Amino acid sequence: MQRTRQAVRVSKPSWWKTACAVCALCATATGATASGPTSGDKARTSTTALSSLPAEARPGILSALSRDLRISQLAELTASDGSTDDDLAWSVSVNGNTIAVGTPNASIGSNSAQGAVYVFVKPAGGWTNMTQTAKLTASDGAAGDQLGWSVSISGNTVVAGAPNATVGGNQHQGAAYVFVEPSGGWVDMTQTAKLTASDGASQNSLGFSVSISSITVLAGAPGADSLLGAAYVFAKPLGGWANISQQAKLTAPDSKSGGKLGWPVSVSGVTAVAGAILDGPGQAGAIYVFVKPSNGWHSTTQTAQLDASDGMPDEQLGYPVAINASTVVAGAPYDTTSGPPGSEQGAAYVFVEPSQGWTAGNQTAKLTAADGQVGDQLGRSVSLSGTVLSAGAWRANNLEGTAYLYLKPPGGWQNTSVFNTELSASDGSSGDVFAASMGAGNDVSVAGAPGHLGVGAAYVFGP
Repeated sequence: MQRTRQAVRVSKPSWWKTACAVCALCATATGATASGPTSGDKARTSTTALSSLPAEARPGILSALSRDLRISQLAELTASDGSTDDDLAWSVSVNGNTIAVGTPNASIGSNSAQGAVYVFVKPAGGWTNMTQTAKLTASDGAAGDQLGWSVSISGNTVVAGAPNATVGGNQHQGAAYVFVEPSGGWVDMTQTAKLTASDGASQNSLGFSVSISSITVLAGAPGADSLLGAAYVFAKPLGGWANISQQAKLTAPDSKSGGKLGWPVSVSGVTAVAGAILDGPGQAGAIYVFVKPSNGWHSTTQTAQLDASDGMPDEQLGYPVAINASTVVAGAPYDTTSGPPGSEQGAAYVFVEPSQGWTAGNQTAKLTAADGQVGDQLGRSVSLSGTVLSAGAWRANNLEGTAYLYLKPPGGWQNTSVFNTELSASDGSSGDVFAASMGAGNDVSVAGAPGHLGVGAAYVFGP
């Protein structure tokens, strides 16, 4: 059935292009380890984390879980100072017991949509409904910067994008801000460092997407080089994070002009991934993989290009991307699946690195939802951790939103429309756009609902 479309307010640079009336999302948080049932499901409890069990026991346990995976909603996270149209949880990221939540339209003082990141730390008694532990802002922030449009956390470090920030007089050049947790724990603070591009220009929108893995930050600039797009690599200096420009610029010269490389980015270890949503025939979209050279990151072109074997015009493969170890997942929210052209049911594509290393190729598997409907846009957000993959369908159920969790079969990823469980918020309603962003870690999964009650909320699910 066709659903009524409602808009979530957000400011956009002049080059913005999207195929629907709802504003677009780039949330590149990584990983999902657990998800929750729909409202009303009975919770099951677990006292042992899968990661703490012997390696040889895990495959059998995962096989059992794949037959009956039931997780409950543990907490709803909100901002103590939240206001209408803040879009709390436009982006989310999880590491250990800490959740970072991007809120790009938050007003700071008199600056509308300057943006902020809210940090939530798991209480000693476990996750529960709560407001933030700390609020992160930019000391030089200005109205419309939209800090928190993208967010990522690794260890004690949060990185957040402000794609509309003015740098050196260049409007919408964009920047990424780094926040390092103080020795006494997270508190309200401004940035430790600001990352910018040495060749930045107006409308580049650096920070539209960000990802951090240990000492490496990857930031997308889909408006760079006349919309060809680029991804920038920043490496932590020996003395700690400081205001710096990039160590490397990653590009795909054979990408279609206007492909917008860097719309989403994700980095894991020595491998960086960037989506170019308007690349390929008819803007079908493509994913580019970059492997760190043996002598360290330097400006380079892709190691491999990944495409959908069944890609069609305007499906925008690579709208979100996530990488974990040797597996990449990419959403294609405008995929027609089994519907007519333009039905936007959506899909998620899985790519597994070949034994000889990354090379150009097509997907290992395509994941869809058996109960998917026209306009759901499955794959608007994705997350991946180990053998667990989550894909958000933020327009499902009249924009209430839902998310699907898939477990990797013992024989490896394969085409399927059968999901293992479905997530929704216990107090969800039309317009919440639940699962607009997703992330996970430490046995919990987090889904953002930036439209909830007009302010936004993040939901935590776990055993």
